[in-house]
Amino acid sequence: GGMENPCMNFLTPTLLSGDRSLISTIVHEMTHSWTGNLVTNENWEHFWLNEGFTSFIEAKVLGNLDKTNGKEIRRFHAAQQWEELKTAIDSWGPTHPYTCLVYRLNNIDPDDAYSAVQYYKGAALLWHLEQNIVGSESDFDEFLRSYINKFGQKILNTDDFIRYFESHFPKARSVNWQSWLYTPGMPPVTHDFSTQMEEKCRQLVIQQSPITKEQMKMLNAKQVAYLLNLLLNEQSKITYDYIKQFDNNCDLSQYTNCEIRFRWYQLCIRVQYEKYVDNIFQFLEMIGRMKFVKPLYTEFKSSWPEMMPSVQTFFNEHKQYMNPITVKQIEIRLNS
Repeated sequence: GGMENPCMNFLTPTLLSGDRSLISTIVHEMTHSWTGNLVTNENWEHFWLNEGFTSFIEAKVLGNLDKTNGKEIRRFHAAQQWEELKTAIDSWGPTHPYTCLVYRLNNIDPDDAYSAVQYYKGAALLWHLEQNIVGSESDFDEFLRSYINKFGQKILNTDDFIRYFESHFPKARSVNWQSWLYTPGMPPVTHDFSTQMEEKCRQLVIQQSPITKEQMKMLNAKQVAYLLNLLLNEQSKITYDYIKQFDNNCDLSQYTNCEIRFRWYQLCIRVQYEKYVDNIFQFLEMIGRMKFVKPLYTEFKSSWPEMMPSVQTFFNEHKQYMNPITVKQIEIRLNS
């Protein structure tokens, strides 16, 4: 959604949602001024030191921006990241080496291994260190400041981080670094990010009847996106009839927020809900952001094989206008 540069960040127009619900990306790119630019990972195998730290601090900042409900906002944002992590690991498969937080790139293009894993598994590790190992947010904040001061204008790898953490907290409980860093799949510790905001969405997913228009009106844009994420990760719940009734009740076409549209289109492809095919192709034509287009093409390949001739033709006609890295990643998935 953005690219951090000294004194200037580049941002995608997909962040212009009209409701300020996507400011997290702006916070994320600004945070890179410290984690990523000032403190830099040694190489791409230690990419989590860039994106994991930035995603973790991003949630902290979003919480601090809300003076009345900051703790809940932070936890809800962390819950969103956790669901995104589930989706990313599911796309690779739970035993794939690229779902390790630190992976080996022997003669491998880092772009081929790139995913949300290093962002959100890294953030989950830092949450674990703060909440379960250190046990004090203020003490961990002080550690983060000292870490940035220590490694500012330097590069480091994961071993450097471990040594510094253990020297800073010599009396802390031991950490199972092997499981967190070098074992594929979801983290070894499942965090409880439950809040009123999160629970309201989860209850809608587990209720027996389809979600109603009145229930959707009670959710803000972030909650709607989170709700759709929960549905994407709830395989047994998602059927053609459920999605059709959900749409009839709530008219999902009303949303212009790209994060919501992207997740809704994934659900439509998954159940082969033909009503939105033209909308999806228009979205793919208008939006070049890899976060959105790669999963949609991948979803077509895995969930709707009958559409693949049309999808392949569409991609061939439009790839000349797309970023070459995005084109390469889509081609890998379409040809796999």
